[in-house]
Amino acid sequence: MNIEILAQIVPPIGLAAWLACAAFVLMLANQAFRLKERLLGEKSPQQIFPQPLEVRPVQDPVSREFCEGNHQVNTRRIETIEHLREARCNSAATPEEQI
Repeated sequence: MNIEILAQIVPPIGLAAWLACAAFVLMLANQAFRLKERLLGEKSPQQIFPQPLEVRPVQDPVSREFCEGNHQVNTRRIETIEHLREARCNSAATPEEQI
């Protein structure tokens, strides 16, 4: 029953007309400001971020000797870890063999 009452309510036509007039005035004012900027050559400050033509110094590339040195150090680490893993596996197997 309440829904039927709400459906019968008609918004005031005068309010809709005032809102339409206000929207029209705002659009007209916006276009007038744009025309003024265009005619007088005024531009709003625009900034592009990040700057597309900004040049920054970069670090020197890594030498081949540095890479080979790191490779050798990592290879020794892996061999040490594998050796320790094998020693741990062998020490874990000895109590079973003792029993």
